[in-house]
Amino acid sequence: MPIDHLQKIARAPDIDSLRAAFLDAVAAQGFANVFYAARFLPALPNLSRQDQDVVITNMPEALLRAVRQTRDGQPALWAQWASRNDGSISGRELRKMLVDPGAALPPDLEAARQFGMEAIQIVSLRSQVMRWTGAVLLNPRAGASHDELEQLWSDCRREVGLICRVAHLRLATIPHNSGQPLLTPRQREVLEWRSAGKTVGEIATIIGVTPATVEKHMRLAREALGAQTTAQAILRAHVAHELFPRQSQIKPLA
Repeated sequence: MPIDHLQKIARAPDIDSLRAAFLDAVAAQGFANVFYAARFLPALPNLSRQDQDVVITNMPEALLRAVRQTRDGQPALWAQWASRNDGSISGRELRKMLVDPGAALPPDLEAARQFGMEAIQIVSLRSQVMRWTGAVLLNPRAGASHDELEQLWSDCRREVGLICRVAHLRLATIPHNSGQPLLTPRQREVLEWRSAGKTVGEIATIIGVTPATVEKHMRLAREALGAQTTAQAILRAHVAHELFPRQSQIKPLA
């Protein structure tokens, strides 16, 4: 088991560090080409998810561009499968399940074939973290055969599966902003009390200001987070790790 790689993933302080550690870990298991996509699924309707989509890949940009251009707004076959299933499946088996025999390859698979990357293993991460979904596509090397892929996957499926799950878990806890706080201490304070169910009047009494001042801080917090409602602001602040004590502010246990 690649303990050193897992430690680097688990301790990654930001997404760039996680990307490097994750790609190194799967490369050490024999997969040179990787595409990992994750998305946060908010509980609130009409909440933009664009800034919560994360992609980690070292696939050729030309391949990614070709796939985007040929999808015509439709989700790729691997994305359809990963959104409905747990576990893993090879691209060859996926094609047998979803494509009629003798039919032309779907555009995304045809683009992958042209770049010599039709032999892929798909790992679904949809049930690993609450409100996060994701999937990983793995290819041993450009030009690898399906048989080569299946032999490699048979040899290291447990190790690679664990690497993918650890990376996905770490992603869910990494702040996704630039590292600079989005909120002022007072904005954070009023959102924390509001998330605890306190009314504007109660918050004003607790922190010693007027209700109008509380409303002002909540409005500024919504603007800083790009939220239309205070409920959306609370969710966005939570995802960005802006609410409640930061790790550096937590006192030692003893």
